Amino acid sequence: MKKLSVRGCRGTEQLAPKPLVAALGLSAVLAGQAGAAVLEEVVITAQKREQSLQDVGIAVTAFSGDQMRALGMQESYDVAAFSPGVHVGGSMGGQNTQFTIRGVTQNDYNDIVEAPNAVYVDEGYIAIAQGQSFALFDIDRVEVLKGPQGTLFGRNATGGLVHYITNKPTFEPEGFVDITYGEYDTDADADQFTVEAAIGGGLTETLAGRFAVRYNDRDGYLKNIYPYSAFGLGSLGITDSNSPGPGAGADLGGDESLAWRASLLFEPRADMSLQVSVNSAESDLPTGAYQSKPTIGVLDANGELINVIDVAPDETRATIAADGSDGGSDQGNVGSFGPPFGRPVPGGDFFGYIDPDGDDFTFSGDYAFEDQAETETWGC
Repeated sequence: MKKLSVRGCRGTEQLAPKPLVAALGLSAVLAGQAGAAVLEEVVITAQKREQSLQDVGIAVTAFSGDQMRALGMQESYDVAAFSPGVHVGGSMGGQNTQFTIRGVTQNDYNDIVEAPNAVYVDEGYIAIAQGQSFALFDIDRVEVLKGPQGTLFGRNATGGLVHYITNKPTFEPEGFVDITYGEYDTDADADQFTVEAAIGGGLTETLAGRFAVRYNDRDGYLKNIYPYSAFGLGSLGITDSNSPGPGAGADLGGDESLAWRASLLFEPRADMSLQVSVNSAESDLPTGAYQSKPTIGVLDANGELINVIDVAPDETRATIAADGSDGGSDQGNVGSFGPPFGRPVPGGDFFGYIDPDGDDFTFSGDYAFEDQAETETWGC
């Protein structure tokens, strides 16, 4: 993929090219020749307080925001490719993903079943599997903790957890704009345009704010060689429909998404702070390369399943009884998961501890209320 990326700098300056890689490389060489090899300290919050990674007795893989950008991480599950013992699998044509840590995973693909590996964003627990797939933008760092981690992070952290920490508001004016454009050298003749931006700073002496946004528009780069209705329901001779759903037959791999986050930080005094964040994300993307069609089970006179046949998408029976009536079932047979709906996910934790490096007692807590919408999927 041919790619051009331009990133603006902090402050009020206009867009400028990326710092010269050659100059940075030359500086690194000169520093190495001088024998000044210095490792940057990695600070994490794996134990609910800021500590050096070297002082934490937990198997942790951590990446800073700059490292994630350099490695090309764009989605939440990209971290698995760079974390030992971590794997990402999925279902529903690639729209439902879940982490496997040290071999611990969830075998059930239903979205209502929580996995034994937790996913957090700013200490807010994300329970829904589809909600765990999101764009990475304006990220401070990510921490992958190998389990079990139930002591500090509660249930569903048997295998471990993945914690994404976003950039917090500061009282210093700062911001950036990152624009990326690229072309895929494929028969689909696809291109991609991405813009990520953030701006923040002090609003008053005690209040700071930050706003970040990311928009991505990527054409399908996998050429769909089948005609629009070659494998649509119309070809089955059951229905006049030429397509199982919107966008059938379109090229695969496309993505149009918009995400934003707004944060306010209130610090009435040095030892007290309150942060409130609001975020939203919406994606429109095709399913994976698979073909689906609605089917229905056929029962005999004893109510036993004896066959499965193709049906029209407007079929209302759950199963077909021996006399042709609705045999009933607790399983749906529709050709799509829909319509979309939201499920609130309340959660929170409150804790206190004595700082091991001092005598102060620290009380902290967080509370999150997420309204995560389901994804409506269609066969291609």
